[in-house]
Amino acid sequence: MTSQGGRRRKIVRLGAALAILLGLWVGLPLLALTINPKALRQQEADASALFRAAPLTALIGTVKISGPAGWNGRYLTRGWMVGHTLSLNLALDGWTFTWQGGNGLGFTRGKEQLGALCNRFSGGFDVCNFSTWKPKP
Repeated sequence: MTSQGGRRRKIVRLGAALAILLGLWVGLPLLALTINPKALRQQEADASALFRAAPLTALIGTVKISGPAGWNGRYLTRGWMVGHTLSLNLALDGWTFTWQGGNGLGFTRGKEQLGALCNRFSGGFDVCNFSTWKPKP
């Protein structure tokens, strides 16, 4: 009788573990959509990196999605704080905000210039593409 009782407890524990794993497998994507419900209607060609970065972006404001080292590349930012968050992050790296025109932002550091073009990804997030260049003499 004891072996059947121990066996039954193991089966119950295994069932509970499987239920937890299934709950996480279904629940985590639903949680991500709760944080960003308009993401289902987004217009990005490859949105998988954006979906992965959305929860972290909600916490810290700006996350690099792709691109080489430095500030070149694509970033996901919270829409209501694009200019503020980017200006603070860039100021820590020595960049100075110089202009804004429409959905574009400009920064300078010495003779280098940095341009950012930001587009709405969903209701709460923007995707910004950064490029640096040095003016020709």
